[in-house]
Amino acid sequence: MPKEKVNQRISRRKNSSNITNSKTATSEADKIAARLAAARSIKSSTQRKRQDANVELVASSSQSRGVRNFEDSCNLSQIQEQEMRDEDREEALAALADASSNMNTLRSMENAPTDTTKTFYSHMIEGLKRSLGQNKHIYEAIYEMKASQDAFQKETNEKLNIISEKINQLITPEDSYWKSLASKTCKTQLPILGLYPDDSEFKKGFESILEQEKPGYIEQLGLQWNHFYLERVRPLCRDVIKSRRCDKAKDVRSAMFDIFGENLLTRINTSAGAGDIATFKNSNNTKNAFKCLFISDDDGTLPYIEAIKKKAWERKKTTLMDTAFTLAVCEIVLNLRHPRISVSDNALHKRFDLYLVCKRLIAICIS
Repeated sequence: MPKEKVNQRISRRKNSSNITNSKTATSEADKIAARLAAARSIKSSTQRKRQDANVELVASSSQSRGVRNFEDSCNLSQIQEQEMRDEDREEALAALADASSNMNTLRSMENAPTDTTKTFYSHMIEGLKRSLGQNKHIYEAIYEMKASQDAFQKETNEKLNIISEKINQLITPEDSYWKSLASKTCKTQLPILGLYPDDSEFKKGFESILEQEKPGYIEQLGLQWNHFYLERVRPLCRDVIKSRRCDKAKDVRSAMFDIFGENLLTRINTSAGAGDIATFKNSNNTKNAFKCLFISDDDGTLPYIEAIKKKAWERKKTTLMDTAFTLAVCEIVLNLRHPRISVSDNALHKRFDLYLVCKRLIAICIS
């Protein structure tokens, strides 16, 4: 179509040119130039029309594609929303269906006849009773087996305990055990029996504590116990008692110096040499303190000895044996005729026995 239009225009221009040629005489060169110019103008106009047509075509195609895409997206979102609404509707319908079925079930249970329920439970109880009755022998056998096992375990433990006690009784303890037991006996017996206790009385107290710690031990040994005590236990007990006497003699010496004071009696160490001991015992303070030991009241009480005794024993109630022991220690330390100030056990024992007899005689005379 565009080519035909161009040809028509060219033919019309040729006709017009022929008319002009007939009207006016023009040169051939002008004709050629005019023809070329016409051809160029026609070509340029044709190209512009083609470009405009292409632009319109592209614009229309892109616009149609955009419209189609927008319509497609709108349709997709609408479809998805519709599907979601359908799913929600289905879930709601399912929940309603479940609720209705549950309500129907509850109503059916509520409307169920009570006789049927009672029959069901009665059958179930009867079944349980039959099961228990059938398995009764099994349960009884299990219970008896467990009871016999418990009894056997208890009997075995008792026998093991008896065997263990016998083994402990047959095993002779070490000397440290007997010394420890003697110390325990001294705590309870020496305040009663004195620092020179009677062997038989101390032995009774020792056996009482031994029976508490090792029941049946003495009975197990029988006649061998007396021999064992005399040969092995009593020497250990005597060592413990002697140690207690030494400790108490130190307490008495310290209390004596405290009662007289530094002005009336100068202190001296037990490790002092012979010259220092002689000087101490020949001093006037020592001689006066020695005389004070035997000063008595109207009732025969020795006030200095009583004060020293109370400070050394640190208890309210004391005995005549404690008084005799205190007097024996002070006399050995202050007596000029005794060359030492250390208290030996032999010298202390002799004076203890002497003063104890004297105190008892004085007590008898006063009474």
